[in-house]
Amino acid sequence: MISNMSEPSTKLPKHHYIPVFYLKQWRGTDGRVIEFSRPYKDQVKPRNVHPDGTGYVRGLYRMPGVADEHAEVIEKSFFAKVDDQAALALQKLLKTDMNWSFELREFWTLFVLSMLMRSPETVADAFSSITRNLPKDWARAQKQWEIDHPGEGPLGDYNPTVAKQYSLIALRRFIANDEIGQLILNMVSGTIDLSQTPFRLVTSDRPIVMTNGLGYTDSHLAMPLSPTMLFVAANTQQTMDSLVRMHPLPLTFVCNKTTVRRATKYVWAQDHSHDELIMTEMSLDAGDPSMFAGERGPIVGKELVPLAKKIAV
Repeated sequence: MISNMSEPSTKLPKHHYIPVFYLKQWRGTDGRVIEFSRPYKDQVKPRNVHPDGTGYVRGLYRMPGVADEHAEVIEKSFFAKVDDQAALALQKLLKTDMNWSFELREFWTLFVLSMLMRSPETVADAFSSITRNLPKDWARAQKQWEIDHPGEGPLGDYNPTVAKQYSLIALRRFIANDEIGQLILNMVSGTIDLSQTPFRLVTSDRPIVMTNGLGYTDSHLAMPLSPTMLFVAANTQQTMDSLVRMHPLPLTFVCNKTTVRRATKYVWAQDHSHDELIMTEMSLDAGDPSMFAGERGPIVGKELVPLAKKIAV
């Protein structure tokens, strides 16, 4: 049976772009997390929800135009495997256990990258880009096909289903890009325990906090792992040391403020201690900055790490 693009969304499987194992860290005593969203215009509304009931889109990574048994290939053969291993890595991080196998480090790197790129907005952007360029490229491919494969019949006409397939494949390849992955693998990483502060970390549908991308010597990233534990990674030990030396209270505040302001659709919390911040500042910086300098070029006066030079400029 061929997968139908018009298949009712309620019949499609949930694809969690914020994995359940990650959101579970914010559960309260009732087993639910507090989800903040804007269901009606600009007003932020909280609700208690089980981790499985939020942070997903049905059929988000479903491959259209293929047999049903292959339609879930991106979700089942890639994201599910990455998440399974990342769940193991998360438990180690929460225990400050950095005695990892290289394979587990690779999977955690893939997970971090996936949390930057697997959102519905990124999937839509990839589809838009492919749709914009593929028809022109397809016409050239048809002509080249006739040259390279004489007597084999023409290459089929372009259709939007092909664009969707290409966009999902491109997304998976970009997340698993060896050069970007190596850049993160080379970073100094660890955790910071913020349990002694009176406030708790929140998370969102864009939980990675970065400064100037990842391509500079002083670049670093952070991601809440739980209400009390923060994952941090930096390109140099000096930058890592400066993060570790930060007072826990302002560090918690900066992380929460950035996470809330960058959220696209959701913020999740374990309690209501940050309601005012979330209600007034959610999504104010929701624009999606590039992870690398890219077409903007490097920032003047900032030194790029060697590997990033090839990626960023």
